[in-house]
Amino acid sequence: IVEDGLVRDGKILLRYPPAKNVKKVVVPSAITTIEKGAFQDSSFIENVVFERVETIGERAFFASASLKQVTLPETLLKIDSEAFAHCEHLTKVVLKGSGSLEIAPNAFDNRENLTLVVSPQRARDFASHKLFNCQIKIEVQDV
Repeated sequence: IVEDGLVRDGKILLRYPPAKNVKKVVVPSAITTIEKGAFQDSSFIENVVFERVETIGERAFFASASLKQVTLPETLLKIDSEAFAHCEHLTKVVLKGSGSLEIAPNAFDNRENLTLVVSPQRARDFASHKLFNCQIKIEVQDV
């Protein structure tokens, strides 16, 4: 199924056209899984908001040159290896909710000056979480 540029198979987002000239993408609640490399090398997307996603696959946003901010829902359970690695301009990730979240150590590989906005409950999780090659500032808010 192709809908507004999103190539999907049921609840799985398979691919987003990397050259589509859109600055903000809202991934609808019908999508629960972002497949490996789905947004890889996207040229124009600056902001992504997920309404309801559970898994973000390996290299899902790898080297997305313009990506600046991502808002992740409380339904998120897993961020896989290199999902947001080499996103040069990514500076802010908002993690909503307080549930358990599995993040691969290199999910945000090669990122400097990244701010994670998290709830007080998730801040405790990140206090002991190790992310490779990444300088993170944790900002605690009611999100």
